[in-house]
Amino acid sequence: MTVDFDRAGDLVVAGQLKLALQLLDDGAFAHRLDDPAEAADAYYLAAGLCRLLGDNPGAIDRARAAIGVDADPIITLRATMLVASAAVASGDRSEVLAALPPAKAGEDVVQRALLTAHTALEDGALKEAVRAAVVARRQALQDVEPLGYLTAVLIAAQATERLGDRLSVYRLLATAKATLTDLLGAEAAAALVEPELVALRSKWGADEFGRVKAAQVRHGGVR
Repeated sequence: MTVDFDRAGDLVVAGQLKLALQLLDDGAFAHRLDDPAEAADAYYLAAGLCRLLGDNPGAIDRARAAIGVDADPIITLRATMLVASAAVASGDRSEVLAALPPAKAGEDVVQRALLTAHTALEDGALKEAVRAAVVARRQALQDVEPLGYLTAVLIAAQATERLGDRLSVYRLLATAKATLTDLLGAEAAAALVEPELVALRSKWGADEFGRVKAAQVRHGGVR
């Protein structure tokens, strides 16, 4: 018997996220030995649901479980990016830095810029955080480092929101979704960015979120 991904999807569509999460958790645990690839997929999807539910520690635990049961490089990258996004959302600098791959000698621009950005964010130096995150994002794109890119975007988005520029926050995330779609595929991009957009919709309210999204579209940006 396999993990019932179709049933989990139906539960998500019906808005029963906690039931879907329980189904995926149970399936992942049941198949962690006989079918590690399927268990990893279930843990990865469960981590994404935790992000949607605002349970960042739960997302980190499940994403790490996905990496632990199956060393497939694609699952490892996607799960590691979920760890990073949950860590940024929860303000856990140690988890953010632990998620980043070790830098090669002389090629640590992204890591140094992210450390500067996260430190500035914690200290309330919001403009400095944005500047450092922009440096990290630009270098990560040049190096084709999706993990560093996403982490930079999330730090920039947090700082920009605290500066009161909601349109720029939405633009950062919408652009990130499009960029990650090119790099990783639509499914992975949605799993990584949609929780951030859902959180903003909840925080700002549906009307304000819709207004900001419409303004982004009017300016010719991505949705």
